[in-house]
Amino acid sequence: VRTFYAEMLGQSADFAHIHCVNLVSSTDLIHKRTGYLSTWLCVNPESELMYLIVSNLQRDMKSNNFVEIAAALTASGKLIRNDLMASINTDVTALMSHQSSLVRKKAVICMHSFYRKSEGAIGDQKLFREALCDKDPSVMGASLQLLYDVCLADPTAQIDLLPSFISILKQIIEHRLPRDFDYHRVPAPWLQLKLLKLLGVLIGENRVLAEKYKDILIDTMKRADTGLNIGHALIFEAINTITSIAPIPELIEAAADSIAKFLMSNNANMKYLGVTALSRIVKIDRKYAQEHQQIVMTCLEDPDDTIRRKTLTLLFAMCNENNVEPIIGRLIRFLADTTDEFLRQDLVKNICITAERFSTNGQWYVDTLNKVLDISSEHVPQSTIQGMLKLIAEGEGEDEAVDAELRSYCVETYFVLMESSDKIRPSAIYQIAAWVIGEYGFLTKKISRAMMLDRLCDMVERTADATTKCWIVTAMMKLVAHNGSLPDNVEDVITKLKDSQNVALQQRCYEFLEVAKLPALIKKALPLDGCCEEIEVDKSMAFLDSIVQDALSKGAKPYVRKDVRLGGAKEEAGLKTDAYKTQRVDVVDEEDLNADKFNEEEDLKIIVKDGARRWGAKNLEEEAAVEKAIESVVDAPSGDGHGSSEAHVDPMSDAPRKPTKNEKFLNDIFGEGGGKKKKVKKSTNRAEEALRRAQEAETATQGMTTENQKIVTGASETALNSTSDAPTGPYSGPKVQANVQKQSAPDCLRVRFGIMGLGEIRDVQVHLVGPAKCIVGLVTCAAPNSSVSGHDVKIPMIPANTPAFVDFAIRAEDYPVGGIYGGEIRYKSAAGEEGPLVRGGLNLALSDVLRPASSMNAEQFGQQWAKHAAGEGRLVIAFKKPVTPDVLQQHVGEIANLKIISVIGKEAIAAAFVVGCNQLLLAHMTVEGNNVNTIVRSANKGFSDAIAKQLFIA
Repeated sequence: VRTFYAEMLGQSADFAHIHCVNLVSSTDLIHKRTGYLSTWLCVNPESELMYLIVSNLQRDMKSNNFVEIAAALTASGKLIRNDLMASINTDVTALMSHQSSLVRKKAVICMHSFYRKSEGAIGDQKLFREALCDKDPSVMGASLQLLYDVCLADPTAQIDLLPSFISILKQIIEHRLPRDFDYHRVPAPWLQLKLLKLLGVLIGENRVLAEKYKDILIDTMKRADTGLNIGHALIFEAINTITSIAPIPELIEAAADSIAKFLMSNNANMKYLGVTALSRIVKIDRKYAQEHQQIVMTCLEDPDDTIRRKTLTLLFAMCNENNVEPIIGRLIRFLADTTDEFLRQDLVKNICITAERFSTNGQWYVDTLNKVLDISSEHVPQSTIQGMLKLIAEGEGEDEAVDAELRSYCVETYFVLMESSDKIRPSAIYQIAAWVIGEYGFLTKKISRAMMLDRLCDMVERTADATTKCWIVTAMMKLVAHNGSLPDNVEDVITKLKDSQNVALQQRCYEFLEVAKLPALIKKALPLDGCCEEIEVDKSMAFLDSIVQDALSKGAKPYVRKDVRLGGAKEEAGLKTDAYKTQRVDVVDEEDLNADKFNEEEDLKIIVKDGARRWGAKNLEEEAAVEKAIESVVDAPSGDGHGSSEAHVDPMSDAPRKPTKNEKFLNDIFGEGGGKKKKVKKSTNRAEEALRRAQEAETATQGMTTENQKIVTGASETALNSTSDAPTGPYSGPKVQANVQKQSAPDCLRVRFGIMGLGEIRDVQVHLVGPAKCIVGLVTCAAPNSSVSGHDVKIPMIPANTPAFVDFAIRAEDYPVGGIYGGEIRYKSAAGEEGPLVRGGLNLALSDVLRPASSMNAEQFGQQWAKHAAGEGRLVIAFKKPVTPDVLQQHVGEIANLKIISVIGKEAIAAAFVVGCNQLLLAHMTVEGNNVNTIVRSANKGFSDAIAKQLFIA
């Protein structure tokens, strides 16, 4: 005891170690066991004293007293290091035939310890299997622990043990074991737990085995439902087994029923089990989570912090297009109430990602981000804010009217949000509001430009951030550009801000006041809807020719490149470490006398790089209201252009005069004179539409002021989109629209094809189509009197403005690499007039047919990796920020539904499978800075290349 005390205090007690070893040799059993314990606690395993311990262990294992043998076996598993295991392993295995069940059990436990320490190098699997057949249940139970590690190492090689495990489990649940192994009337619960884990490892993704042994799992769950804690533990472990094997509907239903009981329990432990189990089953099918959505959301109010955090993870996992709005709304309320900064940071990041992924429409997405920014703007990534601005600028689709409605809604929303109040909002909201109002304020018919300028002036007074004020000043500049005049209140604000200590803000205000004096110039520089307008660059810079020629005619020297001017060789890029040469005018450098230099001719060029564009990614067309010339600029008189003499022109005379340099410069850029114009490659439809909307809005807001108007924002409806062939003859019947929606399921891609007529239509015939290498099945239609025949659906009549839906599923037969799925509609009007063919469809995304291989482990991945070497594709994924496992999982999960299985250092492996044919997609990724070197393998080279291309583009 004194030795223990000295070691616990951190003092060396080497002098007493030999006494610990001597105590092992005692004939008294209590002293012997104390010696083994003290040796384990105090003596270093690498000490030379261990050789004496091995000798004592061998002697004790040959004792006639089974208690001494048991003590020696227990000590062997704790004390012996790897290089000494082989010396006593023979003695341990010999005790497997001992007449005492206690000795046999201890021998199995000792072999298990040797197997783990040596990483499988020491141990005879034949002996392990013999222990499983021992007549004593305690020895058999000890062997289950050992065989579990063996099965984890190589499940395929141990698959023949599965019938034995099933037989043992049946004997246990049927109460064939002695009553000594019961716990609260539950037969051998600890053995049942280990057997359930073994079943999950051995069955794996084998659907045939899962179907064969599903009954034993259901029976185990039913018999364990006793209302006791140990029964709940067995049910939870059975759920873990069900979620780790191939999905079987009957098993999933049984698991879902048990989860419902857990969630509705008032016990915090049971509720935690329910949330954890539901998190597992939601990865297989989200519909089971949707049934308990309200119960799960109430768990956010639980006083137990562990349950709340687990519930947050579950809610993000169960989100989809149908339930994202209520879930995100509840999470935002939870965000407003929490004070944990680390939790707020993770919560904001996940809300932003989920809202962007499952957003139902642009208006809801903008409203959601506004709420998050108002609560915790410091945690919102800048990329998310830029993504929202990009959504507003580019729109949601090809329908320009819908996009214009979204922008108008944003203008009205931010105008109301920025209404004067005592609350100071985050700078990010002020910046977004200023950009939206300045860029798209012309679209709304509820707010006049004067009202917007008043609101922006108020925003300047309410923010102290200089960068935010720069955004607001720019927004004012855009509104003033199309207002035609500079209001007094705006001029007062700009005059005040131009004395700011911030250089950027000061410069912007001075520029504003100057360009406001040239209405035509500011209107050209800031066109309507011009945030994404492409600007063509004149590489030759011909508009400067007149200025250059004018300067040369007055005696200016032509431009000479620096290396020619200094007489040196072409400068090399890179950092120079040599001393600079002293330039002297009284000494001639020998290098300057080299005649070869003067014979070299080099083209002197000014290089202008391509791609100069304004903010945004969408190519907007040139503004429609392009004026032919600026009224203040007079075209240069025509002439032969020879000579350099200048004629005096009276500036007060009405006769034509020579334009000044500034006038010629402006004329070359904006006018139609001798200078090269900027070429217009795009059509002017977008600009014409913007101009038309601006005129309508200006007419509608005539006379509006902040005092006499109250702006109320609201949601809008979005019509279905479809395409139709032109009819062969005139058709006067109702228009028909088609809509296609998709939803991922564990075993297929579910598709809903919607048909709606603006009037009554009859004899509707729908033909469903699927992509290549895919089959269409499970076709159903709930419309009255409808009939289904293969891929064809007939509907006798569809009332006006009433949608009818055809549901079907798509499964892959092989590796699909693209295609379209949807349908074709033929119909007649109520008058019997045949309408045009209407088509609706979606392009097949690779993620539509891929599902995460959640149950695959690293060992299974390694076995499959070598088998798919023929279908390999390679790529390098470049990220703009450092790569983390979460960032990598988000990227590969969104594109190909790949699930990261394991991360070791800078390497990660991920896998997915193709629904229908269950073919595998494997990926090995190595992170190097912001780049990820990726190898993709499947059984089809074309499919691997397609996945690699999608991962690279995204």
